[in-house]
Amino acid sequence: MKTPNLEWNVFVWDINTDEFVKLNILKDNYLISKLKKTKFKNYEELKEVLDQYFKSRYWSRTEYEYFIQGMFSRKKPKKVDVYYQIKLNLDRITEYLIVMLHLKRKDDKNGN
Repeated sequence: MKTPNLEWNVFVWDINTDEFVKLNILKDNYLISKLKKTKFKNYEELKEVLDQYFKSRYWSRTEYEYFIQGMFSRKKPKKVDVYYQIKLNLDRITEYLIVMLHLKRKDDKNGN
């Protein structure tokens, strides 16, 4: 089965253009092929695999960090990174991948 075009975008700061650009975190062929070859015991196991992968790839890496602040806020800006954006949506990303990749569970004998 052909892999669908997966897309889940987050914001990153591009130092070359000095502006925000979007980054598709699901464009990684290694991650997708790994997920398609593995059968997961349950939803939480898949979510944990995704969390570990995204954390190792995007967490606390300078090229994926920037500050955000409300336009009229007097508070100190908050440092965020790509992993922060992913973590906020990890349940939705997990559900999206289950549906789009037709991921199977280990105990699924009928291939459903």
